[in-house]
Amino acid sequence: MLEQCESLRARYATALKEDQYEAAGQAQEELWRRLREARALFESAGIQGTQDENAILRYAEVLHELAEYDLAAEALDRLVRRHPEDASMLVRYGENLAAIGPAGLQVAGNSGNQSTKVERTGRAGSKSTDDRRRRVGCNHNVKLNYYG
Repeated sequence: MLEQCESLRARYATALKEDQYEAAGQAQEELWRRLREARALFESAGIQGTQDENAILRYAEVLHELAEYDLAAEALDRLVRRHPEDASMLVRYGENLAAIGPAGLQVAGNSGNQSTKVERTGRAGSKSTDDRRRRVGCNHNVKLNYYG
């Protein structure tokens, strides 16, 4: 199902590029429908209790695309606790928290027995990290330090 979502994303992008707005709208509607179906499948399969990290990552991606940033961050929190030094995991987690807004940043500071320290920095990050921040609408540099 997630492969079909990739195909729909490509169809949507192509339609927009070619100024075919009706076709783009149809592709977007189908994409959203497929993403909601994928979410329902994950949840009916018991994603909340699974230890399969790849499944949790895919579930968090689906939630992120559905703009369910709080739920995506909650799913990723389990993985961040297991792998506190995994930078890509921290970036995904931070993207979802930043998309939530100030409430998400507060959650990061108060999460469970282990705390995530979020601080604003004056230093610019890598180009790819800066590009990811712009995509999620985060205009400031965020540095995540995870302490276990």
